[in-house]
Amino acid sequence: MIAFGPFVLIPSQQLLLKSDQQVQMGTRAIEILTRLAERAGEIVSKEDFIARVWINDALDMLVDVLTAPLMARLTSVGWKR
Repeated sequence: MIAFGPFVLIPSQQLLLKSDQQVQMGTRAIEILTRLAERAGEIVSKEDFIARVWINDALDMLVDVLTAPLMARLTSVGWKR
């Protein structure tokens, strides 16, 4: 649990509260806020965010980029999904 101002962040539950009321926020926003709160008072680099917050998305995009030419080639020779 991380408290700051009127907010309480509970990363394990993907939950942000303000004065005991839940603040609706997406998972990615909670992950970003968690990283910032963990490093309060420090500069958080883009590389740190990529490593901690976007690593799975980056890997997903890499798989898409690497498999797209394969799929295109197979389709061009008659393969049907």
